[in-house]
Amino acid sequence: MVFKIMKISLKYLLLFILGIVVLAILGSFGLWFFKEPSNNRIWEFGQEKNQYVKIEKDNIEVKDLRDFDWTKKGHETNFRDFSFNLSDIDGLEVGVSHFSTHEGIGHVFLIFTMHNGKDIALSIESRREVGESFSLQGGLLFDYELIYILTTKNDLLSLREKRKERVYVYPIKIDAQKAQKLFLLIAEKVNSLYETPEFYHLFFKNCTNLIVKEVEKISDRKFPFYEETFAPGYTGETLFKMGLIDTELKDFKKIREKFLVDFK
Repeated sequence: MVFKIMKISLKYLLLFILGIVVLAILGSFGLWFFKEPSNNRIWEFGQEKNQYVKIEKDNIEVKDLRDFDWTKKGHETNFRDFSFNLSDIDGLEVGVSHFSTHEGIGHVFLIFTMHNGKDIALSIESRREVGESFSLQGGLLFDYELIYILTTKNDLLSLREKRKERVYVYPIKIDAQKAQKLFLLIAEKVNSLYETPEFYHLFFKNCTNLIVKEVEKISDRKFPFYEETFAPGYTGETLFKMGLIDTELKDFKKIREKFLVDFK
């Protein structure tokens, strides 16, 4: 009898917790109607520029590409215009950065590889004002704008090195044409945000599911909802299970060892 009562109580407790979560999410979207996103604020260092991608057939120009070396001083003005040919893009890598003791927590970014070695990377982030720190509550309540930052590969990796994060960069099985098409989709979103700012959201507009949204436009593969929404730190393992990592290794532990970035 006691165990039956405990079982019923636990059931109602879980339902209560679920109800609170649902109300919190609905409440966050209620706030969305009363807030207005903007591109014109005093932004945190490294997020100041509203980037734009100029596309003329095969010719691409990224306005204000970020090219910092975060491990050195004197990088404050390293935004530059960067021109290349779309046909230069020959592949794709996915970076997964771990900054927490919980393996499921992480940041996912893309690297478009080029045959000339001048790789270009994308990081989707919450855009914060000077003095504003990231919080789970702020991510749920539309406290931050959304930003797509186009950078050099060295920029993103040196920032993770400075923060002492554990980073993996996985080569992806993809042909050059699909990688180029994906870049154009990303560029379209960068230009859209230049014209019309949007809010970031911790669950529904984050670093992983926004990437997945674009990837699924060029592929019929579906990324698991849980990983893309709540646990981006497991992206590497998910890519392995989906057979998308370009490697002959069959053991994910060995794959992680091979593609761990060595900052030494």
